[in-house]
Amino acid sequence: MTTSPTSLSSVAANWEYLKTLISVFAGFITAFLAEPIKVYFTNKAKRNNFRRSLYGEILGIYESFFTLLVSAEERGVQISFSKVVSANLDCYKFAKSDPVTFYQLKESSLINQVYKNIELLRQENESGIEFEKSLAVAKLIILQIESFLISQKIDRKIMVEYSTDLSIKNRVKNLFSGKLHAGELASSSPKNKSSR
Repeated sequence: MTTSPTSLSSVAANWEYLKTLISVFAGFITAFLAEPIKVYFTNKAKRNNFRRSLYGEILGIYESFFTLLVSAEERGVQISFSKVVSANLDCYKFAKSDPVTFYQLKESSLINQVYKNIELLRQENESGIEFEKSLAVAKLIILQIESFLISQKIDRKIMVEYSTDLSIKNRVKNLFSGKLHAGELASSSPKNKSSR
């Protein structure tokens, strides 16, 4: 039994049609599965970038406040926090411009609390707050940042990485190790260390 040439061409045409249909179906499935994976990794990278930039900004603010507070305690002079509170908070503002990603950070509530008090000090500083009140708010900000540093919600590896070039790197490491507790401002002053 021989097959006619027309039936062979119809089998070949059916096979080509089937290959095309399989290719379209495979492409659709691949695109359907690849898009959520792409979105997941894009969002993860965005969260990590937010986290890194916010950690760097918070450590810079912490270093500024801490340095001013220690020098004020050592010298016994009144200092102005206007330069610190007028510093750029660009990373925070940028992160808040994308609230969906920002609030996926497990430490977002802690970060918000720190920045709210910085904003409070900025507003009070502009309205002519008395030194004692600004000093109390500055100490509260330092305490919040130190509490933030020792919380289990942050990525300590990133914090250590960002603190290595700062004058507070040993303080950050001591907070992480438990040798120092949040709020122990005086213990870092050279004058107070020698009196112990």
